[in-house]
Amino acid sequence: MPTAVETAIRNLASPAPAAKERAAMELGQLAAMSDANKVAIAEDSIASLVGLLRDGAPAAKGWAAMTLAVIAQKHLDTRVAVAQAGGIVPLVALLRDGTQQAQEQAACALRNIAANNEANQLFIAQASGIVPLVALLSDGTPAAQEAAVCALGNLAANNEANQTAIAQAGGIVPLAALTRDGAPSLKERSACALGNLAADNDANQVAIARAGGIDPLVALLRDGAPPAKERAACALGNLAANNEANQVAIARAGGIDPLLALIRDGTPGAKERAACALGHIAANNEATQSVITQAGGIAPLVALFRNGTPDASCEASHALGSIGANNDGMTVGRKSRILRKPAASPAASQPRATPCIGRPHSGPTGARHRRTPR
Repeated sequence: MPTAVETAIRNLASPAPAAKERAAMELGQLAAMSDANKVAIAEDSIASLVGLLRDGAPAAKGWAAMTLAVIAQKHLDTRVAVAQAGGIVPLVALLRDGTQQAQEQAACALRNIAANNEANQLFIAQASGIVPLVALLSDGTPAAQEAAVCALGNLAANNEANQTAIAQAGGIVPLAALTRDGAPSLKERSACALGNLAADNDANQVAIARAGGIDPLVALLRDGAPPAKERAACALGNLAANNEANQVAIARAGGIDPLLALIRDGTPGAKERAACALGHIAANNEATQSVITQAGGIAPLVALFRNGTPDASCEASHALGSIGANNDGMTVGRKSRILRKPAASPAASQPRATPCIGRPHSGPTGARHRRTPR
């Protein structure tokens, strides 16, 4: 007797449009149930789903996009296969011309297809996917906004060309606004996207600061949920890297105290990112070095240096070195006692990008969804 997945895959090849639509819906629901179902569906139905994206009825396109989003969530091979099957161009078309619910699903699919995949980042940009994603930041439903934020964050991750394209498409101002005014989950995702846009990009560092992005990131660092605090710390560190004006602006916005609180009481990952941020804020800047020292920043950094994870210890070492580099408040003897471990590795304290992957919405009905931890 065929399994439910096998039956739905067979019905996807039906000549009847209604049967195809129902099959696409069922495959998305089945894919969400297990990794085994995701793999089975990816092996046998990607080409058919892409065909439905191109030629199906509006509701069927939405279900096909949803199913592609689900099966691409965790598997890099599936993301590659969707692109190779020609799925990116019709997904971008759905962003522009689909129903509101279909736009949500297309943004979810592009978000997952772009995650940790340099080739797909390029393909989506070449298919003119950035402009309609930026448009959704202002014009989309809340669910579409969140998916578009994550898609843009993934497109910007470690990709200078896409960072520039997103900025030129007007993406920075609405992302800063969503970090300030969005729902809690949307603030977190927007902080992640801003951090990815700022990483190793001087122009975007300046643009985000001019768009008013620093104050809401500091507020999120102070008042957000633990994952949001970690994203905000990472974004602030990327904004401060080799940028004296942003270093000072973050300190003036009150960013030092919540970063130190995160080092003392945050999760291991948050402690690492807060130490990284403090290292960038202090680098070659006597004014911010002094602010960190006067705020009591040495003791928690020393504790993290001695007791943190290896990566966190490296970041704490870098931060302590940055704070002490030109700071007369730290004596030579004290510096030598603090820095007994090797200095941070070259990989430590670099601007970093973070993937944003989540579960797609439950379907073209527009129901909300839950995201998996990232």
